[in-house]
Amino acid sequence: MPSAKKVQLKLDGSPLDLHPLPPMVSRILRFLDTLPDNEVVTSSFLVNSLSISRASLEKAAPHSGLEQYRAKHANKNYWGNRCAIAEFRRQQKETEE
Repeated sequence: MPSAKKVQLKLDGSPLDLHPLPPMVSRILRFLDTLPDNEVVTSSFLVNSLSISRASLEKAAPHSGLEQYRAKHANKNYWGNRCAIAEFRRQQKETEE
């Protein structure tokens, strides 16, 4: 029996997302996407910029939606848009080699 083709469901003309991101994760992503491609920030900067508690950030940080927006170095989390974090990781790899 052939496998069924996955169909993208729509709701009122827009793709239906059955697994929406938590509000805090969405808020963090919106902010990080506004950062320039050559800028990474610390968790402290992120907390201050968004006026959120450190506990809120720590609760949201492990979410899979944020994986491409953070990198760890010397036991600190650094945040940026996907482009900046990809470059951060590339430079990290170069220094390890």
